[in-house]
Amino acid sequence: MKKLLLSLLVSTPLPVLACWQVGGPPAQIQNNAIKARFTYDHKPLANSPVLLQHNGKKILARTRTNRDGQFAFGNLAPGDYRVTLLNPSYETFEIVLSPAAKHKTQLSVNFYADWCRDISVIPDE
Repeated sequence: MKKLLLSLLVSTPLPVLACWQVGGPPAQIQNNAIKARFTYDHKPLANSPVLLQHNGKKILARTRTNRDGQFAFGNLAPGDYRVTLLNPSYETFEIVLSPAAKHKTQLSVNFYADWCRDISVIPDE
């Protein structure tokens, strides 16, 4: 039975295997706002609903990404936040917001394949 399962796994084409990403360390953002850009294969995810929660509890705000896949939640106190992209895939991101020392930063998230993702903290423009 073990040999059969192993042969099935080895012979399964790679596109069938899904990318499963859960958890990971929170993104460290230095700003007084949470700003981000969502893309899929480097193309903007426009008009996608986004939620903001403080400490993973009460929903503080809702918005949608613009045509460039960007959104912002402004005038926030330092602390732990959760951002959830509701559509086209339900994805959550843990963020620790702290005051900007010298340079403000924002989040850039590029999805690819089966909703795998690359998360980068980049300078705020």
